[in-house]
This record gives sequence, structure tokens and C-alpha cells, in this order.
Amino acid sequence: MFKKTTFLVVLTTALVFASYGLEFDAEKDFTVKKSNDGKSVIITGYTGKNTDIKIPPQIQNKPVVGIGNAAFKNRNITNVTIPDSVTSIGLEAFLDNQLTSVTIPNSVTYIGDGAFANNRLTSVTIPNCITSISYITFLNNQLTSVIIPDSVTSIGGYSFANNQLTSVTIPKNVTSIWNCAFANNQLKSVTIPKSVINMGEEVFAFNLLK
Repeated sequence: MFKKTTFLVVLTTALVFASYGLEFDAEKDFTVKKSNDGKSVIITGYTGKNTDIKIPPQIQNKPVVGIGNAAFKNRNITNVTIPDSVTSIGLEAFLDNQLTSVTIPNSVTYIGDGAFANNRLTSVTIPNCITSISYITFLNNQLTSVIIPDSVTSIGGYSFANNQLTSVTIPKNVTSIWNCAFANNQLKSVTIPKSVINMGEEVFAFNLLK
């Protein structure tokens, strides 16, 4: 009985590790640096060849809390899954790829300038802890829909420019929308809440607005 139980435990453990290996990309394919507290890591680069990337929640037995500047820039990535451990995505982190799909967890509180610019995203849901959408974050994609949470108070310049948005809802807490934020889309109507006190130039330029 003891031998049988031991065998089952070993088999279960092996299956867990095998499942982990299949679920996430190999740790060796990522370069990392320690965060300031030394208890977690930030991804600084990717050396693997996969185009559909599943970022592991731990590397070197430390939680992955950030994706550094330009960490996945120009890698021909088509899809990426970001774990719930990540709280920040650096500037140009996924710039110049072929992303058609991305899952951004609600744990993310910061997304840097141009993080997802120049891709092929058709839809995106912005985490509900984000308060500011940075400059050119989603520039040059194929977005037809976007969900902006009520937590957002500022929408950066060119952040959604050069997409295919037909409608957008500006949340009630937004106070600033900067230059060309939604320029060159397919917008037919927009409702701007009374909370907006700073409006940049040509925010909705080159749309179908009457």
C-alpha cells in the first residue's frame, strides 16, 4: 500500500511539473533583472523563438512583477499571455510585433508609452487599475473595440490613433484627453463627459464625425 501511494505521489508531482512546462514558456528563454526589493524579477528580454508566448509567473523562484522597456520589441510575436503577478509594463514593451491577441491582467497598474504600438490588435480590455493611458500606447493597430475602465482619468496623445474604432465610451472620470488621441479611426459619434477639462488638439481628427 505504501509503495502504491508513494508511486501515485511521484506520478502526480511529475504531471504537475510537466503541465507547468507545457503551460508556460521555458524560463531560460527570458532574461531578467531583480526588482529593487530583490524579492521579485522584471523581464528585460526574450531569446526564445516562439511567437505565441505564455510568460511564467515565476522565474528563478521569484515572482515576475514587471515587463521592462522594449523587452519584447520587434520579435514577431502574434499572441502573449501575461500572468497575474505582473503589475507594470514598460515603454515599448511589445512595440513592432504582430500581436493579434493580448491578455492584460487586472493586476497591471502601469503601461508605458508605446507598449503595444504597431501591432494587429483588434480588441483590448484595459485593466481597471489603470489611471492613465500613456502616449501612443495602442497606436497603429486594428482595434475595432476598446473598453476603457472608469479608473482612467487621462488619455494620452495618439494613444488610439490609426485604428478602426467605430465607437468609444469616454469614462465619467476622465479629465484630460490629449492631442490626436483617437485620430484616424471610423468614429461616427462620441460622448464627452463633463469631467473633461483638458482637451488637446485634433483629438478626433480624421473620423466620420459630423
